[in-house]
Amino acid sequence: RAAQAEESLCRGEALLRAMVECAPDGIVTIDGAGNIRLANPAVERMLGYGPGELIGQPVTTIIPEGMRESHLRGFERLSAGGEPRLLGKLIEVAALRREKTGGVEVPVELSLAIAKHDQEILFTASLRDISERKAAELKMRRLAGAVEAADEAIVLTDINSDIVQVNPAFSRTTGYTADEAIGQTP
Repeated sequence: RAAQAEESLCRGEALLRAMVECAPDGIVTIDGAGNIRLANPAVERMLGYGPGELIGQPVTTIIPEGMRESHLRGFERLSAGGEPRLLGKLIEVAALRREKTGGVEVPVELSLAIAKHDQEILFTASLRDISERKAAELKMRRLAGAVEAADEAIVLTDINSDIVQVNPAFSRTTGYTADEAIGQTP
């Protein structure tokens, strides 16, 4: 029976390791001393590290300087048994790429979890690179700004030809306010 239980445990550990290794998002586990105990290949690629290079490093290695103090305060509060504020929440923060690759900040979505193992507290973070999404959002804001600032009347419609947006030049030209135009057809 003990042999079966150990074999089952080994299979479970192998399955978890495979899941972590092939996960598309970065996964980092930090011990109570603030050192990285696990970093999967996705986070290594995302932040410019080779296999195993993050293991044993302080977590502040991957935290931008401007965020380190806040992180350390939160980490100390959690390590002392304080209430976790960010657990189970998805937040946008920045991670720091390796200095050899420019030390550039990478925008990420971060999710945190805490686990206790043999009286030790372990923190696990899941990181998703949102660089492309942030770039697309910036492009859309610039485009929206250009539409708003245009001297020519611009009308945006949906697939049914219902007006969904007009710019100020449209209102000046036609005399219709945005509220009056939206929902109508051209």
